[in-house]
Amino acid sequence: MALVLTFPFESTYSAAFQRTRASTSKRVVKKSSKRTGTTKGRAKRKKSRRSTSRSSARRANNAVVRGLTVIMEREVAPGVRYLTYHTDGPKPIVVHSVRIDRTVPSNAIRIAKAQNRFDGLERLPELTKSYARDQATQVIAAVNANFWRAGRSTPIGPCVVDGEIIEMLPHKSWSSALFDVEDRLTIDTFRIRGTLTLNGIEHDVTSVNRRVDSGFVLFNRFCGGKVPTVHTGDIDRQITELMRDTLFMNGDSTEQELTREQLRRELTKAQQESNREYSTWKIRFRYLRSPAVNLDIPVEVIDVDTGSVEVPLRGCVISIPRPYTGSLPKIGVKGVIRFSTNKHHSTKFMNAVSGTPRLVRDGRQGHEAAIEGVTAQRFIQQALARTAIGTDRSGNELTFVAIPAGSAATSGASLSQLSSIMKLIGCHQAMNLDGGGSSGMVVEDDHVFFEGETPLTRRIAVALAVVRRSHILRSVIGGTAPP
Repeated sequence: MALVLTFPFESTYSAAFQRTRASTSKRVVKKSSKRTGTTKGRAKRKKSRRSTSRSSARRANNAVVRGLTVIMEREVAPGVRYLTYHTDGPKPIVVHSVRIDRTVPSNAIRIAKAQNRFDGLERLPELTKSYARDQATQVIAAVNANFWRAGRSTPIGPCVVDGEIIEMLPHKSWSSALFDVEDRLTIDTFRIRGTLTLNGIEHDVTSVNRRVDSGFVLFNRFCGGKVPTVHTGDIDRQITELMRDTLFMNGDSTEQELTREQLRRELTKAQQESNREYSTWKIRFRYLRSPAVNLDIPVEVIDVDTGSVEVPLRGCVISIPRPYTGSLPKIGVKGVIRFSTNKHHSTKFMNAVSGTPRLVRDGRQGHEAAIEGVTAQRFIQQALARTAIGTDRSGNELTFVAIPAGSAATSGASLSQLSSIMKLIGCHQAMNLDGGGSSGMVVEDDHVFFEGETPLTRRIAVALAVVRRSHILRSVIGGTAPP
């Protein structure tokens, strides 16, 4: 079902991008036809106009959002409501929101990983559909989540799917949103530590699904099925696909964007790192219970090998670089794998996404970009498309928010404005997710930014979704099936 918005929007980011270039070109031609005064005088006037324009834009983008008007509201599933708001003012910000009662047993928060690979990318509508098909479930609504590395297509910051780590390493002091077994949300600056205990000896697991040093690396089902990871396609094709995504960036990244040559170097380096895994010792483990963060996961050794090995269906591979002076385990030996957070140690977490910055902390609005190490002023101050997540004081209601890029009649949002919006909606805690060209929201298979069409948007690495739980899982005790 297509959702009709009050204000007109650009049909695609690419169309908007081309029209912006065309209009800019016309303005430049018009200005260049008026060659009056000295070169020095013209330069000073031009600089003064630019400075005044930038100052006005900054003031507008940092204007306080004082009110929201509900334009449309409907229930899309029991305990799940979709709302659109407009902010006050002559050029309003359009806010799309999904509010979720996590206490309704049929609702569940899930993380959808593009292509089921740690380095996969998909557009949000295709990602939600493929997730629903693979998991035999209904995706009620979804938004984009983690930022991702332009050179390697891997999520930035911690990412956990159904208890399995996709990415464990933090980025700067960015925030993360972790969900426990009851989908209660905790936002904090998390660090995750991994360990493997075999024969009474504890070893650090320094990374997951990619090697960053000479330590132990864990590879799970998201690595692509084999270790080393098999890269399909040539580098030139991957660069072309990645460069196509940059058409939608428009400077919305928190970091400096990569050139084509930098992308080539990153992709080449990633392949070389993967190829080095051929010579390592690889211990294949079978999980003896379902994985989760802050929980001991008993495992059993299936075999030990080198070269290329397959990741077990319900298990993982630990890769150990040579030379290794310790003794390798025998088949059948049992051990423990554990991933632990630096905070909230006693909470069993099942899913996690990462972003930056924190927008609302304990009911107090105000973004924390400087604290988290974000300095890109365009990302902070400009009126961009945005995505965010939050929860109310009780922790029972979760909120997804997506704001489209501005048009002739509407505006995007600065981080300060987004912080105000999340507070006005009722969030006691809130965090910014990947935005700009990545921003999007799908409700009942429709992308809410676009009316009656299949949008061409930037591919993303991770989506955050609320899904319909087809049945409630119960424990089986003593071999007796639940009623």
